[in-house]
Amino acid sequence: MSHRWRSWLGREWSWLAYVVVYAVAFIVLMVFQSSTYFADPDSFYHAKMAMLIRDQGIIHSFPWLDLTVLGHNYTDQHFLYHVLLIPFVTWLPPLVGLKLATVVFGSTLFTAIYWMFRRLRVRWPLLFVIILLLIRPFTFRVSLAKAPSTSLIFLFLGMTWMFEYKLRRLFVLAFAYVWYYGGFPLLGLTSIIVGATSWVHNRFMTHHDSHRFVNKLLALVGRHRRVEHSRHLNGKMVAVVVGGLAAGLVFNPYFPVNLTFYYHQLVNIGIINFQKVIGVGNEWYPYSVGDLLANGAFASLLLLIACIGIVLRFRAQSKQSWALAIMTVGAFLLTLKSRRYVEYYIPIAVVFSAVSISDTLRGLPWPNIQHTFKRWFLTTARGRWAATLIAMYLVFGVGWLAGRDFHNELSDLWQGFRLDRFTVISAWLREHTPAGSRIVHSDWDEFPVLFYQNTHNTYIVGLDPTFLYKADPDRYWTWVDITLGRFSGDLKRAVTETLRSQYVFVATGHQVMDDQFRSNTDFQIVYADVEATVYKVRTDTQP
Repeated sequence: MSHRWRSWLGREWSWLAYVVVYAVAFIVLMVFQSSTYFADPDSFYHAKMAMLIRDQGIIHSFPWLDLTVLGHNYTDQHFLYHVLLIPFVTWLPPLVGLKLATVVFGSTLFTAIYWMFRRLRVRWPLLFVIILLLIRPFTFRVSLAKAPSTSLIFLFLGMTWMFEYKLRRLFVLAFAYVWYYGGFPLLGLTSIIVGATSWVHNRFMTHHDSHRFVNKLLALVGRHRRVEHSRHLNGKMVAVVVGGLAAGLVFNPYFPVNLTFYYHQLVNIGIINFQKVIGVGNEWYPYSVGDLLANGAFASLLLLIACIGIVLRFRAQSKQSWALAIMTVGAFLLTLKSRRYVEYYIPIAVVFSAVSISDTLRGLPWPNIQHTFKRWFLTTARGRWAATLIAMYLVFGVGWLAGRDFHNELSDLWQGFRLDRFTVISAWLREHTPAGSRIVHSDWDEFPVLFYQNTHNTYIVGLDPTFLYKADPDRYWTWVDITLGRFSGDLKRAVTETLRSQYVFVATGHQVMDDQFRSNTDFQIVYADVEATVYKVRTDTQP
């Protein structure tokens, strides 16, 4: 029976392995999602956008943040992601459906990376996927219910098709990537890196016989034209990807407004980033080298092994390995600038390591290596003891590190924003405030939760404070000074004229802001519970 089982497994493993990868990833990610919290408030925004698109179609305007850049240049940069969420938020309670969608998309990502390993003939592809699943910074980002990490599916499919020159597929993928996530320029940059690396590798690291007589012979049999044609494939590949991205921008429900939006999103937020000027999200602040190497210890170890292999067998490295090496260095530098890019650095580093290690091992005299291993570790008592100690160190060391990271990741993901946060107070706002009335809230990360619970009102700032800062710096700093309790001017005038509101929402924990309004006779408390307090201007004048 065992022989029959092994025989069946050997025959069916080519497809069964994908099921195993998906199932293992699904179970791990499901454990991470099995709480009543979201670690990132943007999850509420994504669930609500899927519901709005389901009920109203494409959302072209965003009145809920009309004082920001989004009030005039709104683009749903996650449009396809929100469309894919619709079945999940419809067939299940919306936030529960979003959690399930996060597990499904994340499992698909790990399966896509396994598929990439198989296409690139990586040795032990299942092992490398399991290692990737154990790296805490990456699985944490994948477990956030938002689009960036799942957009990696597009990126890794694109890389594979670039290596294989699947031009038609690349065009369609590039077009769809623009509609799925605002980080689409990474696909264009990747195509340039792959194309340039391939050209350099073919030019300087691949031996070609360029003798004129040989070329004449090749022309006689019709091969010379194909050789000349292959030299232009890299340029065509880059042109196809860039063309697909451009088409996705132009043939877009948000064109031409999306051009202005992407300028703010990609340049002002992604590249310039005002982290030294205004308070932005934690993910935009730097990652120290030590923390990055330590938190991604498994990736760091793989990179070390890959680098040793490159030193030992430099010319054995393929053009895919060199392209991935450049991408790894670039992603590493980006992550040092903003920690959010760790979701690119870690998987690209693991993929590079897997490909490079496989290149290093390819063509080695394995019988001689096996004989040497047996002679060192299996033929003598001292060797067997050494092998046992090494094995124990690896098992217990890896097990301890994986267990520690798993526990810490559960702690990170099982806290944050409760699924029912602001439910009661949002219901009160819907029933007791005029439709469209603006709420001055105490922090910009409260917006996604308030937006999910209550689209009856509009708000001051959300998704990124840069959107308000770029629209009106003076209004931004007025709001910041109010929330920090350091505003020294006429508070009533600031709320009613600068922020154009009658209502102030102060979440529990913002004590200095609460004290400022509680002691001001121009405002009165109209609602309070354990989560927040709502103040109203003592006047009937509309903002």
